[in-house]
Amino acid sequence: MAASPSTPRFRKRTLISALAVALLGIGLNASGAFAAGDPPPPPGNVIYDSTVTPLPGNLPSVGFEATSASELGDQVSFAGGQRLLSAVTVTMSSWACQAGTWNGGNCSTSPGATYPMPLTFTIYNVGAGNAVGSVLGTVTQTFNIPYRPSASPQCTGAQAGEWFDGPQGCFNGYASNVTFNLRSLALVLPNTVIWGISYNTSDYGASPYGDATACHSTSDGCFYDSLNVALSPKVKTGSEPVPGTAYQSSTWSGAYCDNGTGGTGSFRLDSPGNPCWAGYVPAAQFTAAPPPPPPGQPQLSSGNNGYPAPSNGAAKQVDEGIGGQGALLTSIDYGYGLVSIKGDPHDVFGDLTNLSTQYSLTQGTCGGGAPRWQIDLLPPNDNNMNDAVSLYVNFGTQPYGGCTGAGPYTESNIFDPSSGTEWAVGPGNPSFTTSQVEATYGAYRLLDAQVAMDGGWAQPAPNLQQVLLQNLTIGLDGTNTSFYPLPGSSH
Repeated sequence: MAASPSTPRFRKRTLISALAVALLGIGLNASGAFAAGDPPPPPGNVIYDSTVTPLPGNLPSVGFEATSASELGDQVSFAGGQRLLSAVTVTMSSWACQAGTWNGGNCSTSPGATYPMPLTFTIYNVGAGNAVGSVLGTVTQTFNIPYRPSASPQCTGAQAGEWFDGPQGCFNGYASNVTFNLRSLALVLPNTVIWGISYNTSDYGASPYGDATACHSTSDGCFYDSLNVALSPKVKTGSEPVPGTAYQSSTWSGAYCDNGTGGTGSFRLDSPGNPCWAGYVPAAQFTAAPPPPPPGQPQLSSGNNGYPAPSNGAAKQVDEGIGGQGALLTSIDYGYGLVSIKGDPHDVFGDLTNLSTQYSLTQGTCGGGAPRWQIDLLPPNDNNMNDAVSLYVNFGTQPYGGCTGAGPYTESNIFDPSSGTEWAVGPGNPSFTTSQVEATYGAYRLLDAQVAMDGGWAQPAPNLQQVLLQNLTIGLDGTNTSFYPLPGSSH
């Protein structure tokens, strides 16, 4: 089950028991990677977790080349009520050395050295009898996986050639986390799924690299043949519906608890009649968020914009009495609060005919580019979010915004020809008229229209800025929809 990786000299039948690579204590050297070129996923609630925190130097693991495997995973049930998938973290165990081999006593690695590794994560429905069902979503992302550290002279005897991790002792492999950003799937999960991680090695996977590669002819071998999937001792959040089992695909019957009687070479449950995975759980963590509101409904969000404390923000709906409601947006220092109304896939910028609201400054004044309208667009037939364009219109006196007191104020329809609206493309100076931006961006897909509050940094200490929005109105093709009614209104 838990195995060492293979090298050109030690092929796939060389197995080491899980206990031989079991963690020796709690470690402090947690490391991790996001997919290359992809921003970290937004924070979410943990709905399943079998990872080990803090991450130890290494964990028991399964090597794909060593066990003729191409995919490993588990069936999991989620805790809590949030199901919009945000990210999944999987713990890997790297036995590859930058030079030399893990089992040759000559492993040498420069600190921080990594290798690029494409990994595929797939989520399946649960079929009848716990069989693997239809695919719910799959992504392939490339991660920079750390090489294991160099052999240490402090590791001697039976542990000679291993790397040293202080109080934890000596290890052959090096544990690190990879985090798949799965926002693009827009996947609302059922309560129970099967997941699998897969990748290619010299001889296994969907498209094996083969034995004619340059690295395969060297004594060091290929890094992908020395990558394993880590196992943890237990599930911390959520549950395993079929305890003591895992899901794997291997062409070697000896990789399975039932010695292959349930079949080989396909991703399947291993094995309810002989649950020999007890105490060894493929290490993964799922995070999720509440499902987004349907198109055309407001969504409140806030954050610190990546700045340290005290930067923060808040966004919440408040009761204003007599049937009144409001959206209260707060910015502290560089933090933000915003309310966003998303377009549906068929809406374009040219469909917008009204954006207007009433507002009061409950803390601070207009300034720092806030409050403002922000309209996010994508070019026609383009789904690459890196190509998105943002249009800005400041509240208050045009073109740079501004208000003289707390209000209340009326921010009239910015598409009204008499409004004198001046637009900025991105965070630049307002220099475009409404007719100019409509001519240039009219066919661009409407992602969202939002009111953003992020000018706390421009306020006197304690750098606090807050706005109350009411009667927030969006018009598409001449049809207006309003949110957050004023007290006593019939809306």
